[in-house]
Amino acid sequence: MSNPCDRITEAELQILRALWAYGGPMTGNEIITRVSSSTAWNPSTIKTLIRRLQGKDALSVEQRNVMLYSARISEADFSEYQTARLIDSFYSGKVANLISALYDQKQIGPEDLEELRRRMEGGKGHE
Repeated sequence: MSNPCDRITEAELQILRALWAYGGPMTGNEIITRVSSSTAWNPSTIKTLIRRLQGKDALSVEQRNVMLYSARISEADFSEYQTARLIDSFYSGKVANLISALYDQKQIGPEDLEELRRRMEGGKGHE
């Protein structure tokens, strides 16, 4: 059985991000309002994305006075899955290869490496 995170498109991710940012169940109209404020999508496009996410088992729906949608995938789980997939796909499954590539491309500097070192040693290197 495949992981639902595997099949989430960039467009569908916008719906999940709206739900994650809100922090709880939302009506379809609330999702439409939030997503359309940051995209040029019309309501029917957003409704289609909501239906697709339901079909992928990434959203749950609860019928009350209105239908309430909730993300079935947490932002942390999605991020963790995608990070692992990136490392496996492009860096031979080795985090060190990713860090080396970022360092070589000047995406991270010595301060970042020092913070990573503190985190690995169990210190309070992050806020």
